[in-house]
Amino acid sequence: MKKLTKRVMLIMLLVFSFSGLQLGTVQAATPKNVDFSIPIKGDLKTASKSYKFEVTYKTDYMIASYLGNSVKENENYVNDYSLEIYNAKNKLVATSSRTSYYNEVEKRFYMYQLIDKQLTKGKYTLKVKVKNPLSTKQQFTITTDSEVYGGTVSISSLKANKKSPQLAKTKITLSTKAKGSYLKYQYSVTNTKTNKRTVLRKYSSNKTATWKPTKAGTYKILVTVKNTKSGKTTTKSMAYKVKSKK
Repeated sequence: MKKLTKRVMLIMLLVFSFSGLQLGTVQAATPKNVDFSIPIKGDLKTASKSYKFEVTYKTDYMIASYLGNSVKENENYVNDYSLEIYNAKNKLVATSSRTSYYNEVEKRFYMYQLIDKQLTKGKYTLKVKVKNPLSTKQQFTITTDSEVYGGTVSISSLKANKKSPQLAKTKITLSTKAKGSYLKYQYSVTNTKTNKRTVLRKYSSNKTATWKPTKAGTYKILVTVKNTKSGKTTTKSMAYKVKSKK
């Protein structure tokens, strides 16, 4: 039931996206990296189109495509193309199947190609493959389930390159290992006695930050990791002592 609900939501997004297909059309004669949080839009006739993307952690991918300049053309051409996913070794790992969605309001079927596949970490290519040349150029749009860009964010480690305690004015490098997509990192330190908090660095794709404490005390180092597409965040902290210089 959960997967069926996700599929319906995905197709509704696909239908909504296709209604504005003329806006922000993306062409891809050659492979390019894509941001799956934004619908992929283009046109198809005789040449297949390819899009590179990267999976940063094991994720369930549900990818749907709608093609056709009109209702009739959508029905006529749905079997003349397919979606395929290839891994970094150019091995085919997923192929789409034809399916449909009936819109009760419009009293019509939307015919589309769908891939439902769990992909492991790695680099991939999504191909919009022309199986039979189309008589006229047809517009298409591709959308993905939000899990692709809104999945779990987790932190496996937060470390300092120098063990606690250290003398004041010592340069300390902090680093974080996290799982997720579209991640950015923010570091802060809080003096546990005064509760004074200092942001060492605002959100950045850089996984490390530098801290040079000026006063002795016990500090709470906190890293916040954020998925910039979904807004999901997670945190991890560690205690650190700083001693006065003699």
